[in-house]
Amino acid sequence: MWALYKQLTNDTPLKDASRDDGRKLVAYYEKQGRKSATIQKKIGWLNAAVNLAIDEAKLKFNPFSSIVPERDDKQRRLPLNETDIRNVKRNLDRLDEGDQLLFRVLAATGMRLSEAFEIDGEMKERGCRYIIVGRKTSQSLRRVPLPAAVLPFFPRKVEGRLFPGDPRAASKRLNRFLNNVGIGDRRKVVHSLRHRGRTVCGCRLPRRLPLGNSRP
Repeated sequence: MWALYKQLTNDTPLKDASRDDGRKLVAYYEKQGRKSATIQKKIGWLNAAVNLAIDEAKLKFNPFSSIVPERDDKQRRLPLNETDIRNVKRNLDRLDEGDQLLFRVLAATGMRLSEAFEIDGEMKERGCRYIIVGRKTSQSLRRVPLPAAVLPFFPRKVEGRLFPGDPRAASKRLNRFLNNVGIGDRRKVVHSLRHRGRTVCGCRLPRRLPLGNSRP
């Protein structure tokens, strides 16, 4: 990003840069068809670096601050419909056992794929097995009961990480699987399973929760 900035601005020093210089980066990525969220993420590295320099009194102005226009260009995700799910179930054996379980967990609980990779053990209360996910923030931390639909495919007891490896690599594998079984709509991806996470668990946890006010 720094090299691109220097290329687009003819090596304009940051102390002399304006927001118009920063906007050259935005224009560059917009011509590539990048979404505003992607552009914001890329420019965020330079934005953070300059903010640090300002805190250290080495710069006085941030040319990368508030330069990405707010646009409603985020791609809308569509949930998998019943036909899609039947098609997936008929072809689930194309995946290895780990990815089969991962797919079932995402479909049954609606958790994020990254949260599934947080599973490193389980607990039990009133006969209900549950896991804790959402450790990124205190607001996302919650207990998730294991739905009856996935219990037959789970280990007798989860001890240690359930899904090793890289979530990004798993996302690519599962999205490729959806495409290979005939789900070609680009708006239908593995993240679409969050919209189907309404499976009723075969047990209930009490309202009294040890993790704040979030419900299981």
